[in-house]
Amino acid sequence: MAGLVQNRWVRLGSGYLVSAVLLAVFVIFLATAEDSSTTSVGDRVFLTSGGTVHISGHVGWIGRLDSQIPVEMTLPLTAAEAVADGWTDPIFCSSGRGRYFQKGPAGEGEPFFLMYNAEDQLIGMYQFSKSEMPSPWKRLDELRGGGGLSLIDFEHWGLLVYNQDPTRACVVLEGGGQYIGS
Repeated sequence: MAGLVQNRWVRLGSGYLVSAVLLAVFVIFLATAEDSSTTSVGDRVFLTSGGTVHISGHVGWIGRLDSQIPVEMTLPLTAAEAVADGWTDPIFCSSGRGRYFQKGPAGEGEPFFLMYNAEDQLIGMYQFSKSEMPSPWKRLDELRGGGGLSLIDFEHWGLLVYNQDPTRACVVLEGGGQYIGS
């Protein structure tokens, strides 16, 4: 009988020990996990024409016209990379949208603006066209950025595309996850 009681206490103690170890591992995992409020879409964002993306260069393009070869453009993920790549930083932030970086004057440069948040992360892009476009594109007389800065001063069709939530695009996060500003 003493052996049975002893085994029961050993089993009970072992159960508590295993539970304590699992709880400690869980607490350590939570303490070292990255901030879950940051969303990641991967290590790159790119645009491509055509419906084909190739892993390695122009393999298989022999016999095709230049107009049939897809064009790929990798987009800078940070504001610093964008400036290094020739995009102009407007400095002003448009509430709920972010900072509109442009490459060349509207209508002469790229037919889109890249949008970055206050933490200099790519959050989306604004595409525009002088030609009429179908829904969900919207006809606008002009586009103004942060500080009332005129970005496009002509009638155009625009489309906003986001890869992150833009609602707090102009708000800087403090180290503890608290928002500074409005």
